Amino acid sequence: MGLNKEPEKITDPKNVITEAIRISREELTKRKRRNLSIDELYQSIGAKIDLEKLDNLQSFKDFKEEIRNTYRALNHL
Repeated sequence: MGLNKEPEKITDPKNVITEAIRISREELTKRKRRNLSIDELYQSIGAKIDLEKLDNLQSFKDFKEEIRNTYRALNHL
């Protein structure tokens, strides 16, 4: 499914996760199949992840810098 890569090397992580959800559910009958959305996964992961671990990802560092720049541009920092 392409989930065993480093997160920074996945070009479209939402699509990979959405496809993994679809594949994992296709064997189930419609009655047992529950629509699981990527939003539900993000909520669950977000509640459990240690933010210090995110600081190891360049994309998260870039995201934080963009937020800082936006706040500076709005004169909030």
